[in-house]
Amino acid sequence: RRVEQHIVPEIGAIRIDRLQPAQIEAWLEREAASGAAKKTIRDYRADLREALSWAQSRRVITWNPATLAELPASIRKSPEKRSFTSDEASALLTSLAGDGERLGHYFTLLLLLGLRPGEADALAWSDVDLEGQTLTVRRAMQRGDGGSPIAIGPTKTGKSRVLHLPDAVIGALRKQRVQQSRERLVAGPGWSDDERWGDLVFTSQLGTPLHPSHNRRSFARICKGAGVPQLTPYELRHSAASLLVAAGVPLHEIQDVLGHADLRMLSETYRHSLNPVADGHVATMNSLTCAGD
Repeated sequence: RRVEQHIVPEIGAIRIDRLQPAQIEAWLEREAASGAAKKTIRDYRADLREALSWAQSRRVITWNPATLAELPASIRKSPEKRSFTSDEASALLTSLAGDGERLGHYFTLLLLLGLRPGEADALAWSDVDLEGQTLTVRRAMQRGDGGSPIAIGPTKTGKSRVLHLPDAVIGALRKQRVQQSRERLVAGPGWSDDERWGDLVFTSQLGTPLHPSHNRRSFARICKGAGVPQLTPYELRHSAASLLVAAGVPLHEIQDVLGHADLRMLSETYRHSLNPVADGHVATMNSLTCAGD
């Protein structure tokens, strides 16, 4: 999508062997002026660098100008992520536990396990072991234009991870299984028969993948009803990291829970304690739900 909608229209008319860093930088400046975020512009440059590297390896070009192209000085900073405090997280979990919130179980997992939304969207029942109280994160939803689901692929890092489950997550997953079975009976022949989505834990009422825009609207309404700041679903992951760091869980364990490729993000973004805490993420997240009782 980035190649078709941004790279080709902007610099596709330039002969590949005549492309210069200045031309790439001018294109990136235009993208920045249009409001593209820093990460987005970095992704554009990375995509072009990869394509030109392929051409260089086959001697179509003798050098890769994208490796010298600098990011625009006017680049827009990505919005700073926010997070819930411990009290706000407890209040939110109390609200999510209500039977009236169809997506309550979904948002509970995002907060208590720190999953990326795309990972929760692609979670399969075959990856959930309620008896063993573990969950394997090994897939992520891939989306096209407008957030439409197109396939299920690997996680962002390409690696899987096994998480021990806090009590509230076990309860939420048990309720989700019952809820989904009930919705499938109601939908009858209207339930999706697309094999790509056949084993998903979280779906629409017709068995199709959840849609990000619908999730954002639902979560904003839930936050308002719970009397907590209206964060985005992705900021539940940020909240999970903040709460674990504040509780003194070691960075290496938080890295394993969240599935970061390295410690750089955690060490640069969060303050931390070096005191080891065995199964710290489970104990911390269990305390949030107990506080709301």
